[in-house]
Amino acid sequence: MDTVDVFYAAQVATLPVSSAEIRRDTLTLSPVLDMVSTGWFRKSKEVPTDLLPFVTRRHELTVIQGCLMWGNRVVVPAKLRYRVLADLHMSHPRVVRMKHLARSYVWWPGIDGQIESQFKSCQSCQRIQNAPCPAPLHPWIWPAHYWERIHVDFAGPFEGHMYLIVLNTHSKWLEVSIMDSTTTSKTIQVLRGLFSHYGVPNIIVSDNGPQFCAEEFSLFLKANGVQHIRSAPYHPSSNGQAERFVQTIKHDLKASRGSAPIQQRLDGFLLTYRNTPHATTKEPPAMLFLNRKLRTQLDLLKPNLAKIMRQSQDVQQLRHQEHSKLREFRAGDFVLVRDYRKRDKWIPGVVMSRTGPVSYIVTVGGAGTWKRHVDQLLKQGTQSSEMQMEPEIPVCSDNSQAHPLQENAGEKADNLVDVITDKLGTGNIDKSLSGTVQTREAIKHYPTRLTKPADHYQAS
Repeated sequence: MDTVDVFYAAQVATLPVSSAEIRRDTLTLSPVLDMVSTGWFRKSKEVPTDLLPFVTRRHELTVIQGCLMWGNRVVVPAKLRYRVLADLHMSHPRVVRMKHLARSYVWWPGIDGQIESQFKSCQSCQRIQNAPCPAPLHPWIWPAHYWERIHVDFAGPFEGHMYLIVLNTHSKWLEVSIMDSTTTSKTIQVLRGLFSHYGVPNIIVSDNGPQFCAEEFSLFLKANGVQHIRSAPYHPSSNGQAERFVQTIKHDLKASRGSAPIQQRLDGFLLTYRNTPHATTKEPPAMLFLNRKLRTQLDLLKPNLAKIMRQSQDVQQLRHQEHSKLREFRAGDFVLVRDYRKRDKWIPGVVMSRTGPVSYIVTVGGAGTWKRHVDQLLKQGTQSSEMQMEPEIPVCSDNSQAHPLQENAGEKADNLVDVITDKLGTGNIDKSLSGTVQTREAIKHYPTRLTKPADHYQAS
C-alpha cells in the first residue's frame, strides 16, 4: 500500500458516516437481522453475551432499508462506532450534551460508557474543563491549649495599609497589626512581639506568600521550635480560618470608613469581636483566652454588685461604730485576756505580737500563748499584787515525786519577774515572785465593807 492509498484511506475515515455504510456493515449483525426478520428469538440463556442486549430489546427492533433500528435510532455496527463518536464530539460538547445528541440518532450496546471515554480522551477538553466538585470537609483538629496553633495571613491593601492577621484557633482570639511593609523582617518583628506576650506556639499555618516561604522566616521558626505548615498553592480554603477573618475585617472597616482613624476603628472592632460569643465555640474569645470578659461601655448597663456590697458594708460599719471603741495594743502591754476554761473570766497576760488588724498573740503564763481578738482583751493599768501572772503548777498527790513542771517553776517565775520589771520598774513588783514559786492565794472579788443591821431591827 503506497503513500497515496494511505492518504485516501485517511480522508475517507474523516468523512461523515452515511446510511449506505451502515447498511453494508450491518451484515456483521446477521444473527440479529435473522431474529428480527423471522420474529423468532432464542432464550436469553442460549444467546451469546454480545447479542444479549439485542434480545432484551427484541420487541423494539426493526429493519428499515437494510439498517437495524431501535425505535427511531440507528444501531451502528462496531466498525463505524469510533467515527460516529468523533462526529458526536466534533464541536467538543461535554458528556451530557453528547449523550443527549446520541439518543436522538444512534445506539449500540455500551454507548454511554464509550461517550464518557471519548470525552476523557480529548486533550483539548481536558485542558479547559472545570474544577471537580469539592472534597468532603476536613476541619482542623481543635487544639487543647489556647496558644498551641495559630493561623497567619495578610489582608489588603486597604486604605493604604496591609494588615497581618493572627488567629488563635483554640479561642478564636484575633490579633491584627497594621503593616507599612510586608517584608519578612517586618513580619518576624510582629510575630516576635506576639510571642513575647503570649508565648511561642507549637504550629503556625500560613499560605505560600513570599514572606512565609523565605529562608529567613524558616530559620526564625526553627530557632523557636515552631512547626510551619503551608497550605496548598492557590487553595485559600486550606487556610480558611484566616481567610475568613480577612473578609470579616475588610467588611467592618469598609462599613466604618470615614468615622475615625483606621487604628481607632480597628481597635473598636477587635474589642467588640473579642467580647462577642463565637458561632463555633459559643463563648467569647476573651473568655477562652483570658478566662474573663473584657469590660466595655455596655457593662454600665448592668447593676454594679461590687458597689452595692461596698455601700452595704459601709452602712454596717457606721452602725457598728456607734457602739464600738477603737482599741490597740503593742507588744509588751499588760492586758486581761478572756478565759474560756470555766475558771476566772479574765486572767492577766502580756501581748507578744500583733497578727492582724484586730488579732494578737498573748502569753498567759503557764497556760502558754493564746490568739485573741481585740474584743477579747482588756487594757490593764498598773500591775497590782492581786493580778500578778503566775504559772499554773499542777499539784502532785504524792509528795515524794515532784512534777516535772515544778522542777523549772522557779526559773520560769524568775524570767517572768524580769519581764515585768523591765516594763513597770522595780517599785511595782512584788518581791515574793523571786525565788521559789509561791502558792496562789485566794483572791477576793467582793468589796470589804462593814455591814450594819437595819434601823428597824435596833431596840428603841
